[in-house]
Amino acid sequence: MPHRICTSEQGNELSYFQRLFGTLLSPDTDLASKLERLFAEETIEFDLSHAFLSRIDLDTETQYFEVVHEPQRSVEAGNTVPLSNTYCRETIEDPDGMMVIDDAFAEGWKDYPAYETLGFRSYIGTTVTSENKLYGTLCFGNATPRETPIAEDEKILVDIFSQWVTYELNQWQGPQIHDPVHGDFAEYDVPSSEIDSLLETVKSRERRLILRSLVDDPTERRLEQIVEPIDADPSEIDLFHTHLPKLEQAGYIRWDRDSNTISRGTNFFEIEPLVGLLDDFTAEFRG
Repeated sequence: MPHRICTSEQGNELSYFQRLFGTLLSPDTDLASKLERLFAEETIEFDLSHAFLSRIDLDTETQYFEVVHEPQRSVEAGNTVPLSNTYCRETIEDPDGMMVIDDAFAEGWKDYPAYETLGFRSYIGTTVTSENKLYGTLCFGNATPRETPIAEDEKILVDIFSQWVTYELNQWQGPQIHDPVHGDFAEYDVPSSEIDSLLETVKSRERRLILRSLVDDPTERRLEQIVEPIDADPSEIDLFHTHLPKLEQAGYIRWDRDSNTISRGTNFFEIEPLVGLLDDFTAEFRG
């Protein structure tokens, strides 16, 4: 069964992303705990029973399993295995940093050490970086093939998860530690009130389209370019007296009333990841 993002009716994806961002941006929660919650939720969504974050040491050609949901064979938190004995060797060598296996037996993996080590017949994995260097992999797998092949939208979502982990790892500014996943990230977490504010902002289709235009083009945009795709609903009164002032007050946009243009505000970086995520998946932004 595919992930709900592949089957949801238009408009229903927002409730999923509200829950997802509640997990990813949960305040006062370290990265390992966020991952454990994410894996528990998303293994159900993907219909893939196992998930893990690993750290890879290229010098010693070893893979260390840091956070594991539902251990399987050698896949258990704290275990180390030879990198050559896992699918992740192929994952990190892929030009796009991603590998998908729908049925290991049908695709010729049955007699390979990677299958013996992991026991996954279904697998999707992607790379995670830290400070622009390979950190490891984030993967989902299952002992049996899924009923349906892994879809493109599901690949995009796994890639977004890896980008989020990369972002979290790069926020660590303390002394170098052996296992940064279990370090204290609480001081870098987003307060719950800010999460609520971000989600409230993107509830409005009009505000999403305004912000979306600045994701595509960080330069100044004339409002005539923004108003047109919104059609005439809501009225220009709502646009100029509700949506634009709200975005300006939050610091997401700069609004030059004299030239009738907008550009990125000082706080645009806070909401850009959420807008980008919705851009990838909501039907409103497709086509």
